[in-house]
Amino acid sequence: LTAQVLQDGGRTILAAGPGAPSGKLDVIRQMPSVEVVPLPCAETGHLDLTALLAELNARDITSVLVEGGSEVLGAFLDAGLADRVYAFIAPKLAGGARALPAVGGEGAALMDDCALLEETECKALGSDWLLTGRVCFPGRQ
Repeated sequence: LTAQVLQDGGRTILAAGPGAPSGKLDVIRQMPSVEVVPLPCAETGHLDLTALLAELNARDITSVLVEGGSEVLGAFLDAGLADRVYAFIAPKLAGGARALPAVGGEGAALMDDCALLEETECKALGSDWLLTGRVCFPGRQ
C-alpha cells in the first residue's frame, strides 16, 4: 500500500487475481489514480498474462515495460509475450544453490528451443552493462 507506483499520482492499473487480499484491494480502490482490474489465473496459478495484455490492448495500451524478478520475466518469455529485452548486467558473480536465476519460469528443455536475442547491442553504463535485443522464439516468424 505504500509502493511508490501507488503514491506518485500517475495513472496506475493494478491487475489482481482471484486470490488477491480483498481488504488491500478495497483500500487501493479508494486511491484516485489507481484502477484495479480483476483477471483470471493461468494454469500456473499466476495471473493470465495473455488476458492482461488483451485488457491493456482494449485500453489502447500497446507497449508495456515489464520490470520484475526472475519469475515475472520467465513467465513473459514462457508465454512468448516478450518483444525486446533490456538486461542490466553488473560485474558481480552471485549465486549459490538457493539463488534465483536471472530468468525463471519453465524455460526451454533444449538449447534449440531457447528464445534468441537478435539485433543485440551492448553498452557500458559506468561499471555495469546494458544488453538489448529483439526476442525471437524458435519456430515463429
